[in-house]
Formats: sequence, structure tokens, C-alpha cells
Amino acid sequence: MSPNVDDEFYNRADSFINLANKHGEAIGRGKVSASFMFAQARYAAWVSACDFSSGAQMGAAKAEITSYFLE
Repeated sequence: MSPNVDDEFYNRADSFINLANKHGEAIGRGKVSASFMFAQARYAAWVSACDFSSGAQMGAAKAEITSYFLE
């Protein structure tokens, strides 16, 4: 983990995990994990899109964005 994380980094992560655990009590860990990963991927895509002023600009950077997430 990068030494440059802010003071609330782990508290935010723990809050997401606690919410997932609460959902897991009702539906099961596997389904919660799938929902969690889907939500994170959607959020990451949205955050990436916010850095561009157009779809064409984002499309031109597709390889760079994909490489970032795969690393």
C-alpha cells in the first residue's frame, strides 16, 4: 500500500466492508461480493470519465485507462 494514503483511508475501506458484511447476512457473501465488485467498477469508470471533456477524448485514452486498471 502506498505510504501516501490519507488518515481516513482505512476507515472508508472498513465502512464499505461493514456494509457488505451487513448485506451478506441476508443474501450471502458471494452475491454481495459480485455486487460490490460491480459497483466499484462502475464507480471507477465514472471517476475516469470525469477527467475528460468528451466521449471522443475518453475513447482516445481507452488503452491508457485500461492499462491503468489492469496494473
